[in-house]
Amino acid sequence: MGRVRLLLVVGALWVSGCGDVSSSASDLSALPRDLSGGADMTVADLSPPRDLTPVPDLTRPPDLVTPTDLTPEPTDLAVALDLAEPPDLAPPDDLTVPPDLVVPPDFRKLPDLIPPPDLVVLPDLVPGPDLAGPQTIDVTVGPNGNVIFDPANITIKAGDTVRWTWGSNFHSVTSGSNGVADGKFCSPNDANCAQGTTSNAGFVYTHLFPAAGVFPYYCAPHRLAGMTGTVTVQ
Repeated sequence: MGRVRLLLVVGALWVSGCGDVSSSASDLSALPRDLSGGADMTVADLSPPRDLTPVPDLTRPPDLVTPTDLTPEPTDLAVALDLAEPPDLAPPDDLTVPPDLVVPPDFRKLPDLIPPPDLVVLPDLVPGPDLAGPQTIDVTVGPNGNVIFDPANITIKAGDTVRWTWGSNFHSVTSGSNGVADGKFCSPNDANCAQGTTSNAGFVYTHLFPAAGVFPYYCAPHRLAGMTGTVTVQ
């Protein structure tokens, strides 16, 4: 009976064809102790019985063949997604350019406005003689030693004053013409004009002309040299 069990175990290992050593060892350890070895057991006793047909070898299945490339052939995305270039966009028929805008009659340019006859532009206002006030006009007597009055001829307004300042020595201001004093004014103090009193550099003589007129004068010592002048009062 013990031999029969041993033969069955060996036959099962023969059938499997790939017994594991560790599992075989565990199977053998599972046998009853009386089968672990006997004095009367021989190697011939371990051969498989003749009535057991060996199971065909279980071979490894053939190598798995990689299936054909399952990646789909990419198609033209423009065609697939219908992304073809759109045709030229033409404006719809109803979007036409409006005609030129015409200004309504009530917004036309108004004619130039003409001022009424009663609005007359006044002429420029000129200040009167009394608005300017009295003025003082300066004349130099014998400047730089020259026998002249500078300026020789002046025009002033009634009420203005002429101020003569001596620039050199031995000169006079005497009202009159052709060497004849008329006594209207003279330096140094409007007295004894016919004497032709002279003064020197730095002296100042003034005379106010209250009324309009033309007043010639001269330097008594230098009249013949052309040292004459005129005051015109307006």
